[in-house]
Amino acid sequence: MARPRSEEANAKILEAAVGLLFEKGLDGFTIDEVASRSGVAKTTIYRHFSSGNEVLVTALDSTIRPFPTPDTGTLRGDLLEFMEVVVPIFASAQLRPLMLGLVGAAATDTELFRIQTAMLTERTMPLRTIIDAAKARGQLPDSLVFEEAFDFIEGPLLAQWIQRPETLIDIDIERLVDRVLAALAA
Repeated sequence: MARPRSEEANAKILEAAVGLLFEKGLDGFTIDEVASRSGVAKTTIYRHFSSGNEVLVTALDSTIRPFPTPDTGTLRGDLLEFMEVVVPIFASAQLRPLMLGLVGAAATDTELFRIQTAMLTERTMPLRTIIDAAKARGQLPDSLVFEEAFDFIEGPLLAQWIQRPETLIDIDIERLVDRVLAALAA
């Protein structure tokens, strides 16, 4: 009979993986180094994770606090609360190179692309709930496609994140949300 997975080992693996990512980036990330830093055998790591890529993405994912699913009764209120959590993630100078590296690596690595897609699907669930609630309240048309709404909501952040990340530090979230709402109403 297989031994149960150790939560302590899992925590050590993720702690070592996060430290390694922040110290050496994606290029310096190896399971050998995670094993060395964590004191957990590679065989144990692979009992907890199906691949090195899964360790990498899980470690990245663990550095980002969960996105909220606010229910203030208005789309504007929900988006303001949502953006209060999301904008600091986009503005993080520590996470930016790691996330850009993941996007680049996922472009050529099918396993990383699959894992990244699953991570992004999970990350968009709160926003999907916000949009569905706004439709149910009559604040958005039923015909609005979620992907289009998502592009209007996170597109401006993504553009700044890639081209002018320094502008995210002092971004006026209320102004951003009001512009998003104007775009969604058009």
